[in-house]
Formats: sequence, C-alpha cells, structure tokens
Amino acid sequence: MTPTPPLLSIVVPTFNRARFLEEALGELTAQWAALAADDRAAVDVVVVDNGSEDTTPEVTARFARAGALRVVRRPVNIGPSNTWRCTEYAEGDFVLIHSDDDVLLPDGLSTIVTALRSHPDVDALSPNIRDFATELFDGSVAFARSADARRSAADLHVELGSLITYISALVYRRSLVADLPYEEVYETYLPHSYGFVDILSLGTTFLALARPCIGYRNDNAGPYDYVHVFLDQYFRLLARAQSRGLPADDVAEIRRAHLRRHVVPMLVRVKAQGAFGEAFVDWPAARRRLREHYSGSDRALCELLALLTRTPAPVVRGVLAARKALRPRGSEPVAAREHP
Repeated sequence: MTPTPPLLSIVVPTFNRARFLEEALGELTAQWAALAADDRAAVDVVVVDNGSEDTTPEVTARFARAGALRVVRRPVNIGPSNTWRCTEYAEGDFVLIHSDDDVLLPDGLSTIVTALRSHPDVDALSPNIRDFATELFDGSVAFARSADARRSAADLHVELGSLITYISALVYRRSLVADLPYEEVYETYLPHSYGFVDILSLGTTFLALARPCIGYRNDNAGPYDYVHVFLDQYFRLLARAQSRGLPADDVAEIRRAHLRRHVVPMLVRVKAQGAFGEAFVDWPAARRRLREHYSGSDRALCELLALLTRTPAPVVRGVLAARKALRPRGSEPVAAREHP
C-alpha cells in the first residue's frame, strides 16, 4: 500500500546560523509536538543544511534524535539556490519554506494546518507575519486583516508587494511548481520569489490569514548588495510577474508601494544605523538606480532620497529622534504576545 503523503511539508534551508536555527527549530518542534496526533502525522519537517561550518549539524542532530524532523546535509554549499532547491525534499501536498531565522508565533502552526484542512481547494495561503527584535516583539503586524479572506492572484500580489521576497511568504500547493526549472534565477537571491510568482499565476484559489503566524527579523540579512537585490533584481521579478499575467496597473501600484514602504525606510535606516546583518548599500549606485527605475510622480521622492544618501548619519539620526519624540502618545505598537 502506498503511504499517504503529508498534508504539509515545512522545509528549513539553513547555512551557518546555528544560534537562530536553534530558536526556530525549538519553537517549530514544540508546536508540532502540541498538535493532535492526526495533525502531527500530517506535518513533515525537514532541515536542508547547505554545508554549514558552524555547529548547525549538532543542532539539527539533536532535534532529529527527538523524532520531530528529518535532516538533509549537503556535502558542499550550493549558494543561494538552496533557498528554493530545499523544496526538492518536500513530500507534502503543501509546502512552507521556513526561514532559519524566523520563529513561529503562538499557535502559528496549528493556525496554518487548520486553514489547510478547512479550505482544501486553496492553491496557496498567505500567513500573516510580525516583525520582531531578537528577543522583543515590536508588535508591527504586516497585514491588518480582520478575518481570513479569499483573494484573487492579483489582489494577493498587490497585498504582498515586496513581501513576496520574504522566504516564508506563502504556503503553496507543491504540485504547481514541483517540476519547473529555476536555474536561471538561482543567483538573484530571490529564487523562491520566482516560484511564488509562478504559483500565483498557475493557481486559482488563494487565502489570506488574519492571525499572525510567523515572526521575522529585520537585522539578520545575509551578504548581499541591497541595491542590486531590491532594486535591480526586484524589478526583474516584477517583469516576470507581468509576463505571467499580472496587470500592468497592479505592477505600477506594487512599484510605488515598494519605493515608499520598503526602499525609503530601509535606506533611511541604513543611513542612520549602518549596515544590517551582512547586507550593504552602495550609495552612488542607489542614486543611479533610483533615477533609472522611477520617474514621473516618484521623481521628487527619489531626489529626496538622493539627498539623504549625501546627508551625514548624525543628522539623519537627529531627525529620526525628533520625529519619534513628536509621535502622539498611544501610537506605540502593541506587543505581539498580547494579540488575541
């Protein structure tokens, strides 16, 4: 008799992040163990170690011995392609690529499993997420959803915006993209995002969850040039989405939102605080690329950003401190663990 495949495979690509991975796997396996027996049997967890040189093998072996997950260790590092190629080891009908420095929020796993069981027709669902500092959730939820809701592919594209680059952005039906080749985009740092674009173009039914399920870090970026990835490569990704049927008006809306919600805050933050993780910003390239990629109504904002790139960091920090001091009382975010 052929065994029944799991409902959900959670695949964790990792490389040299033992400290973060231990926290991620600790929460993931604890929530897996707390599921009802039928749901535990329906969830497959696999860690794909990209040839780590730190204590990652010891961390993964400890969790594997407890019986909560499988471990695949690559003999050599295959680079950014592991972010997508890790899914080759998934066995479930659905897949969640779980970033090795993300942490499931309380009841996050049971929320996802329940949604998949309650909506067997969906091709993908978007789990809500929260940003958090290393040990303190700041409470900023990505999507202010009042209830779970069906979305069209275009609506979910627009809602996700630049968060389609987030590794854990979608839980998706594996059969949609299991046989598609992505070799040509492995070195973009966004191979998973190309998969997500194709999922939204090939699927028909999508669900957006209201309850925050996953917490993510902002300060743990890998070694990449921010301008190259989130301007040049991101716009290449949007061109892929448009070629797959995303309307041009929606692409334009996403581009504008990307500038205001992603590029501006990130460049301001890096200018004030310095590099984040191992990522870096090439400021002359940032000025050039902003002017190349944006025009018309966005030109004035791009010129302000160009001015920012030449402004001394202490001045930027002073402006941010003054802005924070003028923030009205009661506007501070609510801690994530207070969320009902």
